[in-house]
Amino acid sequence: MALNFTGVGNDPGSLNAFMAATDTDYAGLSVNWGPATRDASGGTMKFHSTRINSVSSPQSAAEYLDTTVCQGGYPVVVGVELNPQGIPGHFVVVTGKTGNDFQIADPGFPHTLLSQYNSEFETRGFVADPPGDISELDLAVGDAAEFLVVDPSQRGTGSDPATGQVTEQIPRSVYFRDGLEDDVTGAPPTAVAHFADVFQPSQGLYKITITGLKLGTYTLSTRMFSQDGSPQPERTLVGIAGVGSTSSVSLELSPSPGAVPRVKRLATFAGTLADISNSLQLGLIDNRGIATSLAQEILAAQRAAGLSRGNILAAFEREVKAQAGKHVTAIVVQVLLEDAASLRTQ
Repeated sequence: MALNFTGVGNDPGSLNAFMAATDTDYAGLSVNWGPATRDASGGTMKFHSTRINSVSSPQSAAEYLDTTVCQGGYPVVVGVELNPQGIPGHFVVVTGKTGNDFQIADPGFPHTLLSQYNSEFETRGFVADPPGDISELDLAVGDAAEFLVVDPSQRGTGSDPATGQVTEQIPRSVYFRDGLEDDVTGAPPTAVAHFADVFQPSQGLYKITITGLKLGTYTLSTRMFSQDGSPQPERTLVGIAGVGSTSSVSLELSPSPGAVPRVKRLATFAGTLADISNSLQLGLIDNRGIATSLAQEILAAQRAAGLSRGNILAAFEREVKAQAGKHVTAIVVQVLLEDAASLRTQ
């Protein structure tokens, strides 16, 4: 609906198919708002993200809708059906105002007013043609983990590992937690996706800390759009999470057209041991003896130094490769080899 308003013609079926086939526009659990808007519009439109919760900040939320919808004339996407954590499960478009109530277009239900959702919502943003520098960094992780991205000036946006609370210290950044309820049955979301959007990001080195929420695998998606709106190649990194697990990734980026983001795993010995243990619990390593052997090699490498450490990690890599497709699945092979490569540089 928001795309159609700006002249980017689409319908639900074709847009769904497009998003499912294009990078991580649909993250498997919810829409990745920024990249989906850029891709669907051919780079001509931007999703102007804003996160304001009407329960915790009712005046700010109402003022934002007044300013953007009524004065600016832009329909605003908002999330409704908030769960106790404030995470929306359904999304509607605010299109106008009647008295003190906001009018909505609801793709799932015959609702026409925001008050029919008790006026409880969290804003997501609007689609418009942005002027000037339109560079943007978009990050996404699925249900198994959350993340915190820290910019070159040591400002963070995302879920703070120490508190679990959302922080948005990076200028012009937002962090979303989105789920989708079943529009047919009304059943609440069974999973939540996590997104960060940084508009006009600084050039330089970023650090992303990924914190496990449950036992499972995840994919970190990195999308960077240059100053002229042109897309840079998507970069993804897979990982294995457990409750409270921690993994780190470095991201080097430039907003200049033609630049290519560089993503690198920053492994620790403790994190590699956790990857082995969690893989065994998930059945991604199906032999306990092999998992024990791999863990013993990592412990030996941790105790060693210099050339000896390098030799032990080389033996570890050989064992991982030897078990690939036999007792160790492809995703674990990739993660453990990246772990070893990172440990070699330390």
